[in-house]
Amino acid sequence: MSNHVSIKDASEGRYEKDVQEHAKQYLVNHAGFRRLELLSPNTDGDYLLLAYWESKNAFERWTDTDDFEAAHDELLSRMFLDPAYVEQYKLVTTVESL
Repeated sequence: MSNHVSIKDASEGRYEKDVQEHAKQYLVNHAGFRRLELLSPNTDGDYLLLAYWESKNAFERWTDTDDFEAAHDELLSRMFLDPAYVEQYKLVTTVESL
């Protein structure tokens, strides 16, 4: 799952810290959760938040929890400029070094 997020000016550092804190508080103990990565833009633009789940079903179960609502309500009300949007992808291939 990827989430594209536009942040208000001067809120970037706070957003980065909040994502880390919210992930530890609301996300890491949910069944099927694997990893979260937050990518910062090199120039102005959207952050990219990548969440890795065991399955689409595990992600969907997470979105139906009180923890999901709490984590997103706090962030959405404070610093987002535009509505965040979510894209889902399926793994096609992985290439690793030998």
